[in-house]
Amino acid sequence: MSPSELAHTCNAFRNLTAIKLKKNNHNLDSEIDWERSGDSHNIARVLSAARNLIILELAFYVYYIEVPRLEALAGIRIWQNLRSLTLGDSSVKEDELANFLNRHEHFMRNLKLDFLPLLKDFDEIDDDPAKHWHGLYRRISHLNLASLEIFSMSRSPVDSR
Repeated sequence: MSPSELAHTCNAFRNLTAIKLKKNNHNLDSEIDWERSGDSHNIARVLSAARNLIILELAFYVYYIEVPRLEALAGIRIWQNLRSLTLGDSSVKEDELANFLNRHEHFMRNLKLDFLPLLKDFDEIDDDPAKHWHGLYRRISHLNLASLEIFSMSRSPVDSR
């Protein structure tokens, strides 16, 4: 994406209150072609431009190695109007998700996690990713959520009992 295209895209996202980004490498008609749309830095700049963001939905439908890092996409931005976050169909580092939730704990009211295995590190596949959910559940318990939806967790603590 050229600097001019990036500036125009950021400007177009500036007043958005809801963003839903998906990548589906199993379907050639994917809603977003991440490889052609630029690197995670450009996507992060576009997301950051949406200053009044209320709803953010990110889903990737790809193997964990191909998933853009949450910190790379969301950076350390704080959306003071963010009320609803949906993350799905990917893996995410436990500390990155915890940091994102910490930054938005006073604003977020709805959290939906759908097929979201937690990892300590993307470079190392954990034989028991369920153990990472215990810390995240503690973090979630401190949020003032109106709704929490957790679906299809791969090897979550519930599955490992």
